[in-house]
Amino acid sequence: MSPLAAFTQPSPVSVAIVEDQAAIAELLHDVLEDAGYAPVIINSSVTAVAEIAESGAQIVLLDIMMPRKNGWEVLDELRAEPATRDLPVVLTSAVYDAFGRRYLKIGAEGLRQYLYDQTSLIGLDP
Repeated sequence: MSPLAAFTQPSPVSVAIVEDQAAIAELLHDVLEDAGYAPVIINSSVTAVAEIAESGAQIVLLDIMMPRKNGWEVLDELRAEPATRDLPVVLTSAVYDAFGRRYLKIGAEGLRQYLYDQTSLIGLDP
């Protein structure tokens, strides 16, 4: 590869994975990395907004069911901050039907259920 190729290749899309379950976070990380994304794991919902802003993520995968602060609360905080207000957020949950289409009303771009369909997951673009 030419030394200049790195300058002509687009940078991979940075994805913040906000997930408190280490095994799920690692699975998402590996699937996204294999697909050419640049994933960053954030395992605390309490510090998620600050870490997302610091990471420069271009899209966020946000678990709904987390301790101390749930995904709905994190999404509200993301939408309240100027630096993250317009950031695309896809909510993730093990309990898809319980949340229905509420995500559309609160500013999320989508909802994905565990176990993921990898094709659906890697089709994420900001």
